[in-house]
Amino acid sequence: QDEAAARVSDGIHRALTGHFQVKVFQGPLTASYVTMLTTITLLVVFAGTWLGMHLAKGIAVPLNDLAGATRAVSQGNYDVVVPDPGGDEIGQVVAAFNRMTGDLKASRSKLQSANVDLEARRRYMEVVLENIGAGVVALDRDGRISAMNDAAARLLALDDPRAPVGRHYQEVLPETYVALAREIVRELEDSPVASLSRQVTISIKGETKTVSLTVTALRDD
Repeated sequence: QDEAAARVSDGIHRALTGHFQVKVFQGPLTASYVTMLTTITLLVVFAGTWLGMHLAKGIAVPLNDLAGATRAVSQGNYDVVVPDPGGDEIGQVVAAFNRMTGDLKASRSKLQSANVDLEARRRYMEVVLENIGAGVVALDRDGRISAMNDAAARLLALDDPRAPVGRHYQEVLPETYVALAREIVRELEDSPVASLSRQVTISIKGETKTVSLTVTALRDD
């Protein structure tokens, strides 16, 4: 019995000792676990925040650049180029925008060149018209006067050959010539040839003269 009682007593002693040890280390272990979990949580939150900011920056910066470039293009600056952010969807939009501005720049250059060439041709025609003795009046397809030289202005008793430009010929010609002009224009429109010539009698400041009139239609091919 004494031996059995000793074993029971020893078991109880060990159990109590183990219980007290657990009680002693329970606080530090709990604090350690809490600290570790808190650290992991903070790391996850930090990593998620950094990743979100990085992704937002990757989208916001190209969009801001694109918005600024759009404003520049709206003000006529076609030399602006948006930096390529990469091969994602935003990068495709930026590449398309850069191609568009490049096309607009090329089109503007062609248009400016065409305008310069057109202006040079216009000035050349003005010089030619001013240095020929025959009277010349040019009409567009709507019957509006697009050019007139000094000789034609003198024949029509007009002081300034540039004044009638842009007006319909019926508003500029004297009433006695309007019917003749209508007849010639109608005849030229119905004719297969591009030019008609005839002798007409006109009155200039009370003086009657017979002049040779040639009308030529510049038709598109």
